[in-house]
Amino acid sequence: MDDMMLIGRGEQIYSASTAPLREHLAAAHSHSATKLAFMDERLETIIMETIEKWGQELVEMEVMPDHVHLLLGYDPQFGIHRLVKSIKGTSSRYLRQEFPQLKRKLPSLWTNSYFVCTVGGVTLETLKRYVEGQKNR
Repeated sequence: MDDMMLIGRGEQIYSASTAPLREHLAAAHSHSATKLAFMDERLETIIMETIEKWGQELVEMEVMPDHVHLLLGYDPQFGIHRLVKSIKGTSSRYLRQEFPQLKRKLPSLWTNSYFVCTVGGVTLETLKRYVEGQKNR
């Protein structure tokens, strides 16, 4: 699967496969770099727990100042849209409970859109290096 998928507000593209899919996901925060740096570790923990809760696989993650890169393995019957919705909703809810100043400063923690592409054309190690290397850019 070398096709690219751009999934945004309400647009959904599914694979007919029932084998686990590997996807690169990028989701943007709706804040500046200085506002989220103090809670990066907590955000990572919430994302990992959410993915585990749904029985999906987190291969690699990198929290950037204005977005998050995730390399995921998931069951296509579950649907990437459900996983992204859960990650964004759960992390927003918990972070706003734990850091009340977010409620006053930000109208929303995440933007409405996200980018997803299948990663069948390259090795898993190459993708891991790419995601890890995003922090150094």
